[in-house]
Amino acid sequence: MCATVLSVAGTININGSDKAVKAVSETSLSNSDIKWITSSKDVIETSSLNAPTWLHYDDGTAENGLGLTAGGVLWEAIKLTPTELAGINDAFCCIKVMHGCPLYPGTPASAYSAFMYTGTSPPSDPSTATIVGTGTCPAIDDYWYIWFNATSYAFVETDTVWVGVGWTHAAGTFPCGFDTGSCIAGKSDWLWYTGGSWTELNAIGYPGNWNLWAGYGCGGGNLPPVTPGAPAGPTSGSVGVSYSFTATTTDPELDPISYLFTWDDGTDSGWLAEIPSGATATASHTWTAAGSYDITVKAKDATGESGVSAAHTIVISVAPPTIEIGAITGGLFKVKAVVKNNGAVAATNVSWGIDLAGGIILLGKTSSGTIPTIAAGGTATITSKMIVGFGKTVITVTADTASKTQDATVLLIFIKTP
Repeated sequence: MCATVLSVAGTININGSDKAVKAVSETSLSNSDIKWITSSKDVIETSSLNAPTWLHYDDGTAENGLGLTAGGVLWEAIKLTPTELAGINDAFCCIKVMHGCPLYPGTPASAYSAFMYTGTSPPSDPSTATIVGTGTCPAIDDYWYIWFNATSYAFVETDTVWVGVGWTHAAGTFPCGFDTGSCIAGKSDWLWYTGGSWTELNAIGYPGNWNLWAGYGCGGGNLPPVTPGAPAGPTSGSVGVSYSFTATTTDPELDPISYLFTWDDGTDSGWLAEIPSGATATASHTWTAAGSYDITVKAKDATGESGVSAAHTIVISVAPPTIEIGAITGGLFKVKAVVKNNGAVAATNVSWGIDLAGGIILLGKTSSGTIPTIAAGGTATITSKMIVGFGKTVITVTADTASKTQDATVLLIFIKTP
């Protein structure tokens, strides 16, 4: 049977059947048998060192196939939470996914990209997550194994890990296989395509679970560090000011770890010097423009990289001008003072005053004015009116909210400062 579902980007065609067919092929794993443990996990018990242990939500049958009406790239994904990962601290090494549906044979070869991502929410675009495998599945209607391109994807039991595969397919083909069992809401049936947004099969009227399995515990080789948590640091700041952020993680073999912070402005920290497993890494950054920035971090040891952390957001704004009064100097008839703008933006209409208290001041006891503009980091010099008088006095200079005093002596028409 076929069905059409309206969507943001067009229509999605679904091949389906009310008949369940067991479509599990384990031919690539020797000496294995399947033992069901719970509704969300099973274990392949095998004497082979590299046989993975599988986590999945489907019942092992493939009853439907899904594809974009006009073709394109359709991503299927499952969400593994601390409930499913309880008691497991390991690394994923393989994905097993149904290509097409045995009830409707004839699915042509399809290119794929497989991703993993750690975070409570899915990646905004799956192609920007950690791509753990790419290739082309041949023209089969069966499970396909995706062994990771580089290293395993480490996780701990408190993580939430998204596991998915994006299929590039033509119109009229249905590469994404799923069952018609009761879906595990929020976990077992996520999908995404360009121009759309993350949604679930059950939300569009097709309850079921992707035939998508994540394998861990393959054994052998050095594992990369566990994906770090979101960086820690301030949540707000100002343009032109340096801020520090920290991150920490561990390595399964306790190897030294290097960290890379990404600042969301087109730059990153570069790989930092290695530090011991479990130690805290620190990096600093200065933003040059106002905005909201999502900071992430990843870690690596000598053999491989972790996934990318969840983001820490900082909102950078433009700091107001900061006025400071510099040197106050005397001289013939007048007093001068330097006014500096320590802010990141220009200061405008800066009111100032020069007042003398003490002694006998015949002329120029008070002067005031306005500085039209002081550039960011710039200075302006202010000058009093003509001063005539005698005796010791205290000069007070104000500019905006800044104030500074200077002892002086007035010698008729000359103001002497230290």
